[in-house]
Amino acid sequence: VLWNRPVSFIFIRESRYTAQFLDAADSYTLSFFEEDLRGALTELGSKSGREIDKMNYPGLTPVEKDGAVTFKEAKLTLVCKKLYRNLLSETSILCPDVMKEAYAKGDFHIAYIGEITECFEK
Repeated sequence: VLWNRPVSFIFIRESRYTAQFLDAADSYTLSFFEEDLRGALTELGSKSGREIDKMNYPGLTPVEKDGAVTFKEAKLTLVCKKLYRNLLSETSILCPDVMKEAYAKGDFHIAYIGEITECFEK
């Protein structure tokens, strides 16, 4: 809970294709799946949406929820309205090891805070 609202915190590297979609939308979804889809999700996570059409991946069925997309196969989906966005910066990283290990190339994460507005359970 932040600002008297139920919230989620997510972090996406600025260079990721997903960041463009997040910045263009008012909301996002967080989708959680059963273990049997781990292989498909690992493959999806290892490829960019610039390379493959993730919305038409075999075995996953996209579903729109309040302007954001989840999948019919998700066991739990949180719909989140964006409240905050900020690019992490070198001056805010307090641990030199984190800066060296995670941001040596300067590819910082964008922090988003979203109000959880709906929850759908399969």
